[in-house]
Amino acid sequence: MRGQIKNRDYKARIADMSGLTYGKITPTDLDMFLDFGDTLFVFAEAKYHSSTVPYGQRLALERLCDACHQPPKRYAVSFLCGYQGQGDIDFANMDVLEIRWNGRWRPPNEPITLGLAVDYLKKQYT
Repeated sequence: MRGQIKNRDYKARIADMSGLTYGKITPTDLDMFLDFGDTLFVFAEAKYHSSTVPYGQRLALERLCDACHQPPKRYAVSFLCGYQGQGDIDFANMDVLEIRWNGRWRPPNEPITLGLAVDYLKKQYT
């Protein structure tokens, strides 16, 4: 089934990106990306509970989101989300902590999960 965890038997491996350091520039990763037909791009970063997102990672999300966000043809949003507990991370049920939309970060107007936020945006912009 699409979206389900595959290859659970493989042991977790750490990506070593140390060979890709250029002065103060180092690689970052992105936890989630959705593309709804080149009309709506959704990016998300997950952190345990409310851990701080490193400056460079936040800046990368901002620049990527802002470069893709070109209304009325194309919309882009970035979410910073928090999770708790052990085991698998259920992205759909993570709490949205911050939203990058139209060139600025802001907290959600009310508590919302990532799944509900994506569903709302999908209805509005696709």
